[in-house]
Amino acid sequence: MKNLLLILAVVAALSACKKGENDPFISLKTRKGRLSGDWKVTHAVYSINDTVWTYNGTTLVKSMDGVELSSFPVTHEFSFTKSGEYTINKTNEYPANHFSPNTPAITTRYLETGIWNFTGGAGDTKTKSQLLMQAERIEKRVDGLSEVDAEAFVNPLYGKVINLDMLKNKEMRWKYDYTENKPTGKRTETGLWEFEKK
Repeated sequence: MKNLLLILAVVAALSACKKGENDPFISLKTRKGRLSGDWKVTHAVYSINDTVWTYNGTTLVKSMDGVELSSFPVTHEFSFTKSGEYTINKTNEYPANHFSPNTPAITTRYLETGIWNFTGGAGDTKTKSQLLMQAERIEKRVDGLSEVDAEAFVNPLYGKVINLDMLKNKEMRWKYDYTENKPTGKRTETGLWEFEKK
């Protein structure tokens, strides 16, 4: 009887590490332990207002009303630490003539660092089922023009809440849907992102 109670207690403790519907049934790592590390975006589909972006892990395609407008190579990586810090690295490689005839090939680099935490626990949202990412510094750089264009923003008051649809040891899936009111107008974004751990 004692052995059965011990087994049930161990199974209950291990399954308590599961928070999302698509998480593994049993995991030896907590959600924080599973999130920590380096991740590569392998697939993403997101829309910003009427524009749809589709990413297959190497190429980003921009389309509107089912018509492809452009495509270009992209690398997109995220890193999370157990202490609550994150980094986003994104590189876009626009070929020559991408923006207009006779424009050179351009590479843009985006670096974002900030802090993260789990949220949830209100209403139907489970504890640790959402990820809050608050940027502390954003750097942007453009190479390929006659002069390098670089800028940095500190404490940009920029944050996102992401629904963690799946968080396994080597795989992760995000879903989100939010609206921002900006001075230039309303910005609606919805998305589904998939990652694999590097």
